[in-house]
Amino acid sequence: LAAGGGHTEVLRLLLLKGANVNSLTKDGNTALHLAVEERRRDCARLLLATGARADLRNTAAGDGNTPLHIAAGLGDEHMVKLLLHKGANKDIRNSSGKTAYDVAAEHGHTRLFDGLRLGDSLCVAARKGEVRKIQRLVENGVSINGRDQHGWTALHRASFKGRVEAVRCLIEKGVELDGRDEEGYTALHCAVESGHVDVIELLVKKGADVEARTNKGVTALQIAESLHYLGITRVLIHGGATKEGITRVAKMVVVGRDTETGGLKKRPNHRV
Repeated sequence: LAAGGGHTEVLRLLLLKGANVNSLTKDGNTALHLAVEERRRDCARLLLATGARADLRNTAAGDGNTPLHIAAGLGDEHMVKLLLHKGANKDIRNSSGKTAYDVAAEHGHTRLFDGLRLGDSLCVAARKGEVRKIQRLVENGVSINGRDQHGWTALHRASFKGRVEAVRCLIEKGVELDGRDEEGYTALHCAVESGHVDVIELLVKKGADVEARTNKGVTALQIAESLHYLGITRVLIHGGATKEGITRVAKMVVVGRDTETGGLKKRPNHRV
């Protein structure tokens, strides 16, 4: 009731007192099902943070829906992103044999396609450098700026992995050069962090913003300097980057992003 009604503080108190976060109502719903159904994002976030399982199906009601199915049916883009970010399995099928993507398609929620299916396919192809597959997906209507469950576009993926031909293909197809992830990272930041000079040269040549800053105010040049990438530093400066603020981040400990998820490994003050 607290979750469905949006009573966040009451919900927090109940959880602190030991309430089972995954307990079922007589209708087979968990608190997370109810929070998603009523679009209570704060409650959903709290439940997920305290161990709510995003993949539990409602078997009592007969539909077998997970919270992700419900969010997809409602077209709640923010809730879908939240659930995926917290690890919801988008391949689970309900009692009708439908995935969350199928439910979104059934209700005409096309803006959810990227996160639930198509965007991930493009990002995987970009990460692997599969140029022909990228071309085919784009021709078949995939949003070229679609994001995967970690908030990265195909250009982020290809740039981080050093897939220069995939980067070239995406640029030719009209991808947004300076698209940002949830932390404000552009593809250029990703390429610099992983040390791919050929990708960096291409991005700079095609007009990527060399002065773009992350949410923490960090430029690509600052990342290059902190990692002692002298060649990359020269490329960025030649492309117009300035050294303003370099000393401010000289003591940053920068470690590479996880090559599969896109999440950072261990770096102070950044997401993991």
